[in-house]
Amino acid sequence: MVYSRQLGTNFWYEFDNFFLWDERQDVLKAFTNIIDLDRICKEHKINGTYPVDFLNEVKQDGERVNSIIFLSQKQLDIINKSFGNDIESEQRAFEDFGQGVLFDDRSPRPLNNRVHMMDEGQFGFYRWHTLGRTAVLLNQDPQRWLTVNRHIGLAGAIDSKQRPRQSTSDGNNPNNWRWGKIHEATFIGDGLGKAPYISWLWNRHFPSAGGQYTVNVGRYNPENFNHIQGATFRQIINLGQLDQSLFMIPMGQSGDPLSQHYADFNQKWQHMRYVTIPSLAQCKPQNKNCLVLKSK
Repeated sequence: MVYSRQLGTNFWYEFDNFFLWDERQDVLKAFTNIIDLDRICKEHKINGTYPVDFLNEVKQDGERVNSIIFLSQKQLDIINKSFGNDIESEQRAFEDFGQGVLFDDRSPRPLNNRVHMMDEGQFGFYRWHTLGRTAVLLNQDPQRWLTVNRHIGLAGAIDSKQRPRQSTSDGNNPNNWRWGKIHEATFIGDGLGKAPYISWLWNRHFPSAGGQYTVNVGRYNPENFNHIQGATFRQIINLGQLDQSLFMIPMGQSGDPLSQHYADFNQKWQHMRYVTIPSLAQCKPQNKNCLVLKSK
C-alpha cells in the first residue's frame, strides 16, 4: 500500500462518520458511560495507584467496561479495514491528522469542520490515549492498541507544535457555497454542549433557510455563513379553536441526548412545520387556576 493524503482523508472520513456525524445511539451511550474515565485515570496516577487500583475501579462499573470494549473494538475495526498490516501508512495518517492538513468537504461535515483534526486539542488526545491504555489493561487486543496509542501520542505531539486551525468558511469560491454546506443553524447543549471532547454528543447542526429581511429570520455571520439569529420557539394560538393551536421548538426540553425526543423536532423546525397544542378537557371557567381565552 502506498500512502496518500486521499487515503488518510478517506480513513478519517469513515472514522468521524461512525463516531461523530452519524449520531449513533450506541456510540452516544458508550461515550456517556466513560465520561469520567480520564479523571479516574489521572487521580490514580497522582496517587501512585495506577494501574492496579485504576483497573479495579474501572471494573466496578459493568456498563463502563462494556463501553470501553465496544469503542475500542469499533475503532480498531475501522483502522484495520483502512490500513491492514501497513503500520507505516497508518502512522502517516495520524501524522497528517496532527498537522491538520486533511481537508474534507463531503457531507455530513459542517462548514466550520472541514479539516480532520482534534478539535479539543491536547485534552482530546489525552482522553483518547486513556481509552487506548484502558483497552490494553482490559486485554482488548493489547499489542494492536499499543501501536495505535503510539500513533495517537505522535499525532498529539505534532498537534502541540503545529496548532492546526479548523476551517471557518468555504473560501471565496462561490461554487462551494452550496445548500447543505453553508448557512447552518447550530444548537449548543446547555452545560456539556461546550465541554471539550464530548460536546458533539449534545450539539446538533443542519442547514437553515431565511435571511435578515425574510419572515423566517435567518441572519448569518458574513465571515463563515453560520446562522446566528432566528426564531427558536414558534407558537401560533388559534383563539377560535384552541385545539388547533400550533407550536414548534427544536432540541426539546430534557437536555438528555439519550432521549428519543432529544432532537426529533429538529427536522420539523427546519422546514417550518408545527405540531398542535391540545387543550385540557378538564380546564373549565369555574376553575380558578384556568386561564380562559375567548375570541371577540
